[in-house]
Amino acid sequence: MKLLRNWGLLLIAYALVCLGIWLSSQSYTETFYVCVDGNGTLPKIATCTTAWDADDLNNAANWDTDDEVDGKIGPNDRVLLMDDGGIFRFQFTIQGGGLNGKPITIGAQVGDTPEIYGSKLATGWVKESTNIWYAPFTGGEARSVWFETSADNFQEGDRKLIKDDLVNQYDYWYDAGNNRLYVWCNDALGPDNQYLSVEGAQRDIIISSTNAANSYITIQNLRLWFHARVVKTTGAAIKVVGGADNWIVEDCDIRYLGEMATFVGNGLWFAGKGTAPQDVSTGHLFRRNYIRDWGRHSFFLYGGVTNSIIEYNETEGGAYSGYDVQTDADIEHGHITIRYNYAHDPNPAYNTGGGVYLEGYNWTGDFGTSTCTHEIDIYGNIFDGVYRPLLTADSAECVQDIRFVNNVIYGSLNDGVLYT
Repeated sequence: MKLLRNWGLLLIAYALVCLGIWLSSQSYTETFYVCVDGNGTLPKIATCTTAWDADDLNNAANWDTDDEVDGKIGPNDRVLLMDDGGIFRFQFTIQGGGLNGKPITIGAQVGDTPEIYGSKLATGWVKESTNIWYAPFTGGEARSVWFETSADNFQEGDRKLIKDDLVNQYDYWYDAGNNRLYVWCNDALGPDNQYLSVEGAQRDIIISSTNAANSYITIQNLRLWFHARVVKTTGAAIKVVGGADNWIVEDCDIRYLGEMATFVGNGLWFAGKGTAPQDVSTGHLFRRNYIRDWGRHSFFLYGGVTNSIIEYNETEGGAYSGYDVQTDADIEHGHITIRYNYAHDPNPAYNTGGGVYLEGYNWTGDFGTSTCTHEIDIYGNIFDGVYRPLLTADSAECVQDIRFVNNVIYGSLNDGVLYT
């Protein structure tokens, strides 16, 4: 076990050295700063007070399509989120795109760890009766609740449908009529004393893009935590649909996604546009990310994603599949490489998580049989204690040309590689 973990760490260390060399050669046309309480007066100065705030970043008027020095986010520009003002609690919607060789880069100022949470902090606890506490909670339902038991480590709450069912630690219930979050707590001083914090997730998505023009985007060095429980086809920490191309997501810390008990919640979700006119989503790179505690998938490439690479990531604690490539639309889907990742220790309560899941459908429309999930290369990965390292489920033999080679499988919880 120790040897496998050390090998995985060596791979990540090597990748980080390469990243440092690459970053040293980067130059940008303009750099913009964003802070929670920025007033937007001087967004190109690295001062929290005068930086843009979240609303400025989401304002389409602050984006354009050229790489000129014009005070607007465009190709070859950089956006740096500052942690001076605390946690960002908003959904960030991409409003534009870069160009080939001139991406828009969104990340962290050197030395900062900007946090973008899809949740609201529960405060102002009131004791209602023995072991029953509530906090005012406005702005929407707490659709997933997480209890911070030690620094940056959270335990998922157990959602109850009525207040009378609150009988154990981590039980919670949301009172929609009175906008209150109820929890069971046997600490005489209340949840603020028993936990470091309690987070109620409200937003379905943390970073969103729905426009094919929003291509050539790089997301790096961000902490994206807590997206809310929602139906499995909706929520994600980063969700890019509609056919955008050439995204890079790297060195991000992504955790606490959806609700594990109902198998909802995703890390990265990318998809093409499967309705007329079809538009594939191609050329993506996902590397060196850490994804933990998801309900559905850590990586979800769904319908119309091609020529993309998932590499050097670490995933753990999920309830369902880790690396998912599937389609149910009449659109080309394949040429995906999954390599050098470390998938380990899925949530033991569910025994379904951690590995690679492939699924396809044999359509007879515009693209014919090419709509199958096809040409997937899976190699050099470590699968440590996952339930099934590889599971394929198809319709009419439409998962094709799969190469699963040179992977390390250790302590599989079921039956090794399984095809169904």
